[in-house]
Amino acid sequence: MTGPEQSHEQLATSQQAQDLLKEVGTLTTIQGKNYGDRNTFGTNVSEMPEEVAAHLPEPRSDSSESEDSVYIGQIFDRETGQPRREGMVGIVTFTRKEKVDKDLMYAAHTNYHITTKDGGATYGLERHVTNTEHGPHKAREMYQKLGRSMVDPASAAQDMLKEITSLRDRIDTTRPLEQAMGLFDVTQEEAQQVIDFTKGLNGEA
Repeated sequence: MTGPEQSHEQLATSQQAQDLLKEVGTLTTIQGKNYGDRNTFGTNVSEMPEEVAAHLPEPRSDSSESEDSVYIGQIFDRETGQPRREGMVGIVTFTRKEKVDKDLMYAAHTNYHITTKDGGATYGLERHVTNTEHGPHKAREMYQKLGRSMVDPASAAQDMLKEITSLRDRIDTTRPLEQAMGLFDVTQEEAQQVIDFTKGLNGEA
């Protein structure tokens, strides 16, 4: 894994981020689906790149199922329909799902964000590791929220706004610290493995 001691020379280059975006664009255009503001492609994978897998937990020996997959997307400007040239412009997400028991599944995600801050003159690559939980309890929570929104729409909307605001505040607080610690840093080797993996999905050697 990366850390604050990592030198600048070891980090993914703008050219690597641009190369990955090119592969993402080709893959999602030819093999993917269009959802208006993005083209996406997803598939199960038998083996993840070594540097990617290093950021995901090993499946537990007592888990009944484990599955690896990848989700790839290129983002478009809603107004023009052209590829976005500001902020996050593409994403490659590797996911490991693990069924702990019949009612509970954990999912860990290594997300690679392709970004630009200057209209596409230069690109960057960030890694964000996230976790989600799935099961009947999550479905119940969703139905409870839907029920509240039907009974008291104004109150439900207020609660949702509070949740979104709270999440945004947490992100605004923790992101600079995580960035300073090098948690988003992607090494050149890691970036190249993601590029080569995406090339493979494009049928390139």
